[in-house]
Amino acid sequence: YLPFGRMLGSGVGGRGSCYPDPPDANYDSRAPQKFTGKERDETGLDYFGARYYSGSHGRFTSPDPLLNSGRPWQPQSWNRYAYTLNNPLKFVDPTGFYEWAAECETGGNCEAQRKRFRAAHGRIKEALDKAPPSSQMYWDLMRVIKMLGEEGDPGILVAFDNKISDYGYSSGGMITINLDLLDQEIDRILASGRAADRDIETAGVVVHEVTHEYLSFGRPDKYISFPFHQVLQDEKSAYRAQSAIYILLDTISMHGLHDPSWTMADAPKLREKAINENAKNSTEKARQAHGRRSGKK
Repeated sequence: YLPFGRMLGSGVGGRGSCYPDPPDANYDSRAPQKFTGKERDETGLDYFGARYYSGSHGRFTSPDPLLNSGRPWQPQSWNRYAYTLNNPLKFVDPTGFYEWAAECETGGNCEAQRKRFRAAHGRIKEALDKAPPSSQMYWDLMRVIKMLGEEGDPGILVAFDNKISDYGYSSGGMITINLDLLDQEIDRILASGRAADRDIETAGVVVHEVTHEYLSFGRPDKYISFPFHQVLQDEKSAYRAQSAIYILLDTISMHGLHDPSWTMADAPKLREKAINENAKNSTEKARQAHGRRSGKK
């Protein structure tokens, strides 16, 4: 295939006779599923259910019917005809609406990771339903739900990568989650006899990273361009939003953000202390990883 899915003809690059020649005139090859994994018909278009895609043009033949699906922090989403943010090697679009990280398509545990994310998404909604209307916790979680959208609606792009050095990372309209690292810590906690909930901890990571995307407007250089005090405040906001998950679901947090055993009098003070400590540690770690230290502006 050429970029975006146009087929190469037979004899090109040693390809056999199962490849049509010329490719744009004859699509009667042995496998109707082409570059996108969708069936290509006699018109040379791939049917996605929501709309048709033209591999020869690298564009959908009609605009995204969700007119509000463009994301301000992701300019590649502004073109309503574009396929996978103009990056078909990195992203896939299984429905004609929503992009998944393409590397996940070849991973053996890809569906398990997506299932885990869906469960976490459900726990965020559950927590939101329990939040007092107009409270800070309500607005923090509502913002996350709106930015994520639903599966099938363009929102924050979700990827999984077990090579990143933290539980999660956010940049340029995408959050990346390291479930292996998260599970290692949860397993360590469980082995010590303490409690931990995988879906709720995953939900906490999602809330944390989506909050970062909101506060940084998706800027990939936020740790370099933003001053230390602003990055620190953003981390505090992210941990505060994350703490809402544990408070509303009344579950102990592995970050010390909430413990059901806390008394009502002590809880706010202990939670604020945990937020400040976690935020400072995360800020120092992230900025050192990006070549900046707290003494520099």
